[in-house]
Amino acid sequence: MLKPSAYRLVQAGDERVLLLMCDVHGAAVVPWDLNDRTVNCWSPPVAEASQRVKDLIAVELALHEARKAEKTAEKERESYHRAVGDDTYAAQALAVVTQKHEDAERRVTELEGERQALLIALGDRRPRPVVRAAEEDGEPKLALTLAEQPYAVAVHMQRYAAENLERAGKTRGYDLPESLVDAGQLSKRA
Repeated sequence: MLKPSAYRLVQAGDERVLLLMCDVHGAAVVPWDLNDRTVNCWSPPVAEASQRVKDLIAVELALHEARKAEKTAEKERESYHRAVGDDTYAAQALAVVTQKHEDAERRVTELEGERQALLIALGDRRPRPVVRAAEEDGEPKLALTLAEQPYAVAVHMQRYAAENLERAGKTRGYDLPESLVDAGQLSKRA
């Protein structure tokens, strides 16, 4: 039996639809493909795909740091390049910072390649979060909960979902009755 505050009835054409209300708690809440406009952005929740997402997050973090190091090395190289005269020491210092900049560029290129390989392996999609019944004292309850995941993964998935929802919303607005018909939850009336 549902409490009256847990749902509301919505009129959709000639039919009525039961919408369940829910509160979302916590900073690491992950959305999933309930919006039919983003279904193709998600893949089945397999352990291999989840590991690839973790690897992707690690590579993206390393890439961010490598880009910062590359910019720093480039600025350092430019400052030495302007200061070089006939001094042998200055020329050697310039060669060192130039090598440092080249190494940083190479590292960025490697990480971008790794990132692309992971995105291709994921099919440019992310695995849906695993949702299961909440348990209390070993007994399943009516509430649903997400499987535990690292904070970085939850943030990544939240951003991914938000970007895809925003992109989908720009191409075409959301129509609740149409969405329910597409999902088979409402019959189509002419």
